Amino acid sequence: MIPYGQKDFPHQARPQADPYDIHKELTAMKILPACAADTAKIYRIMTEARSLAPDPGWYCTDSEEYIRSHIVNPDEGIVFKAVEHDCLAAFFIIHFPGNTPDSLGHYMNLDPEALDRVAHMDSLAVRPGFRGRGLQYQLMACAEQYLMTTSYCRLMGTVHPDNRYSLDNFLKLGYRIVTTTKKYGGLPRHVLYKSISNPPSFAGSGNNTASVSIYLK
Repeated sequence: MIPYGQKDFPHQARPQADPYDIHKELTAMKILPACAADTAKIYRIMTEARSLAPDPGWYCTDSEEYIRSHIVNPDEGIVFKAVEHDCLAAFFIIHFPGNTPDSLGHYMNLDPEALDRVAHMDSLAVRPGFRGRGLQYQLMACAEQYLMTTSYCRLMGTVHPDNRYSLDNFLKLGYRIVTTTKKYGGLPRHVLYKSISNPPSFAGSGNNTASVSIYLK
């Protein structure tokens, strides 16, 4: 992981479609777990997002190694991709920090057991040609759907205070701002939090991606 690893969401240049009426926008789009072969494509989307951001400080990139580790190692996290006609349109990295100093759960003063249930909404970017279709919101919502089948029920993320697009998506999904601080080398960030409920039938560690069946037709 590079020193200022991505823990944020980029600005989207085009206007967002109504997130509550986007299914008609995504008739050919599928949201699936990424595979190792997607690593280079995801990295290119990530670096492009930083280059197009109004301020480079809004979006911090990670290495290809970091991306790949979250695809192949379920203890690190999971990566989702949005695909349309075999074209990778967007990605979403979720990181499981565990009981480590980097966990955003420390801003909530969580105990060690609760820290093991924290998931970071870590990195999301959409290719320019697919913006304005509500993909950021949809990826976040689908990832939340997946996490409800796991032990990870405390969702956290960061966003630049001026990045209204990404902040609005967090707030529409029910996140709340717990603090505003400096992170990633002195960059301003809101820290956001949301608690979700696991299904009554949940059992196990929640790191098995075989149960993922999230897709849109």
